[in-house]
Amino acid sequence: MRSVTPVEPAERAGADERWAYNFLMDVVIEFEGRGKAGSYIHSNVKAVKSWLSRNGIRVAGKVKISGVDDTPTLSERMPLQAANKGCRDRGKAKSIEHLSSCRQVRRSGL
Repeated sequence: MRSVTPVEPAERAGADERWAYNFLMDVVIEFEGRGKAGSYIHSNVKAVKSWLSRNGIRVAGKVKISGVDDTPTLSERMPLQAANKGCRDRGKAKSIEHLSSCRQVRRSGL
């Protein structure tokens, strides 16, 4: 993707209504080609749309992004009972960090 100065989208989109939509679609295609997460692409498109709106430019179409709700870097699984067993046995606690994490697990109700 070629570099674009911040002034260029405002100038080009002001002259052609479809340019802003095509620019955003180019951004989405480029990021998808690089393997970026849909949530990352969405946040960038949202920022560009906000900036364009602030400069009085309306995006003419809906930009569809696949995987907007994906969070590939977050591990959202619950701890297993076997993992919590070590917290129940206070005599086996090895460090202050371990005690602190066990206290947090107990308070969360897991």
